[in-house]
Amino acid sequence: MLNSKLKRLFSVLMVLVMLALVFPAVVACSDDDEEDPGPPIVEPWDEPELRNGLEWHENLPWSVFPERAETIYLVPLMNPYADINITVQSLMAQVNSVEPRIGIAENRDTTVFQQLDIDYYLLDDPFEVFHIFSDYIRGVVIYDTASPHTINLACTLAGIEGVLAASFMVYATLAAQGIDMPIVADYRGQFIVPDRDPDVERHMVYEYMFENIYARAARRTFVSLNPASTLTLRDYAMAVGAAITWLDFAPQHMDFPLLSKFLERTALGNASLLGWSPRGDEGSLINAASTNGMFVWPSDHSRNITVLAARRPEGVEPVQLRPANVDEFINPMTGEVIPYVYVAVGMADGDNLQYMKGHMLVLWNHHQRHDPYLPPISWTVSPAAVELLPVLHDYFFRDVNEGPWQRDSFLTGPSGIGYFYPFQMYNYLNVQTATVIANANAIPSDEITPEEREALIEEGIARAEQRAPLIRDAMMRFYDLTNRYCRMAGITAISTWYQGVGDPWVPDSFLDLISPRLPNIDLMLFQGHNRIHANPSTARPRGGMMFKGWDDPYNEGQPGNTSMAAHPQAHFYSLIGGAFRAFAPVYANSPQNASPEFVTVQAVPWTDNVLYRMASVRRASYNLNAEGISGRDVIRFITMDQMAMLLRISEGLPATQTANM
Repeated sequence: MLNSKLKRLFSVLMVLVMLALVFPAVVACSDDDEEDPGPPIVEPWDEPELRNGLEWHENLPWSVFPERAETIYLVPLMNPYADINITVQSLMAQVNSVEPRIGIAENRDTTVFQQLDIDYYLLDDPFEVFHIFSDYIRGVVIYDTASPHTINLACTLAGIEGVLAASFMVYATLAAQGIDMPIVADYRGQFIVPDRDPDVERHMVYEYMFENIYARAARRTFVSLNPASTLTLRDYAMAVGAAITWLDFAPQHMDFPLLSKFLERTALGNASLLGWSPRGDEGSLINAASTNGMFVWPSDHSRNITVLAARRPEGVEPVQLRPANVDEFINPMTGEVIPYVYVAVGMADGDNLQYMKGHMLVLWNHHQRHDPYLPPISWTVSPAAVELLPVLHDYFFRDVNEGPWQRDSFLTGPSGIGYFYPFQMYNYLNVQTATVIANANAIPSDEITPEEREALIEEGIARAEQRAPLIRDAMMRFYDLTNRYCRMAGITAISTWYQGVGDPWVPDSFLDLISPRLPNIDLMLFQGHNRIHANPSTARPRGGMMFKGWDDPYNEGQPGNTSMAAHPQAHFYSLIGGAFRAFAPVYANSPQNASPEFVTVQAVPWTDNVLYRMASVRRASYNLNAEGISGRDVIRFITMDQMAMLLRISEGLPATQTANM
């Protein structure tokens, strides 16, 4: 009997092999030799409708997913590089668009689902799920395992067509199990060059995608994902029909001109970039997105997005952060801030969607959270998670409001609604002019005439002049969205990477421009840039702290004049532990201590033993007496939203702007 079954299986496989040899493959080059006229100044937001009843969010470049099924099927995927992972995610894209019912349990790990109280049934074998949901299987796009970038090409087309993406082996296995499906496209052998130059083959794939497929792809979401990432993000990318590429974001790299053609055709001002960049080049990635009117949601390690993005049940409201309280730090007789040294410790990287659903959950429930020396933590999060990832948002915020971590709080990751560089958007024309000139001058003289170089510069500057107001408008829209979703979440503090060049200050003109768009924000932390003078008795701070204030809360029913002000006693430190021990004695020995001092300390969640090291910050303050430092008890650990309130009160302003709106 066993031999008979093996013979039948062998026969099926032989038929499939023969089909593979004769099946007409997709032509991988374009016959259209017309010169590309270049992208229009701004692409319209109109784009192909989403499949399976999905809709774009009314405000965000994100798709709204239906309510999750009461119980979901978890597919056990044991090898992070296996081809079956991609095909499972392409099925998730189809099924979860209708009703989120399929998730991934890598190595059969169900911890996340248990923590988030998501009911599940763990399957025994990955191929089971294709039989359970065979009605959703309409076809397949075959990628070439010998040409890895065809994985991204196949996933892009599969998402647009609403079919599966698979290697031929996975396709053959499914066919042998009775799951038959038409082949929509077969990319095997189509992008192979004789010398197997990886750069040439990569460009062949993505040039083909741009010329033949991208016009049908989503404009509000663009994905940058390593083809080797077979377990992450693809379910969401395929569900919304996004283009998936893996091109370098560095301006000097050979990939950049082709990448720019993709980015310049996204929905300027209403587009997000998901994933990350080759070589981990954060600066080039965020710069490229910002100068194309996009923001980034880092998510290259995000699993199960189409499950976690399910909307809340009807009638269930998002959990809003409870207001901070600073009564214990106010002199009841004078109403003034007691002149302590106030230290707020923030946990970085909350702009990363994968961090919120991965490492943040690990730290959140870590046993070291119970260390009595651990200071209150201000966790950075994406305010958009209130609607992007509702189950995660509610889990964290509920714990802070009424659970075990009520001493903690939240602020946004950079730079609010998503990760972007405000400087590159605010100062777009100057930045792009410098870039155009530098790129033109970098061309060797034997490859271009002086007249051609001058014409190239003039053309580039003219285009920058046309796009500059649109890029600035996109930035303003991002701040509008930041304010909207911070208000929904109850967040009053923003972390920002300003990334200015040459100027040691965040310009007043920039602050005056964005202030009216942030009526619900009390505090902005500018990291990577220095907005305030250092206290001469301490090391020069690496960043600056701004707080938001109103000159007149109301002006005929409208918000009054606004201002961002630097506080002379506000300092930012990017290190923990040792850095605090360096400056704490200075503050503790302050001869007068007549006014409050404000210090922020940033912790990086990926640091080894980060919670222990954060606790060491507080231990340092308690050990001052043992080290012969003045015995005055002057250091208080608070959250960022408490610091915002104390900064405002110390300047004679109401404790929070939100109370005045």
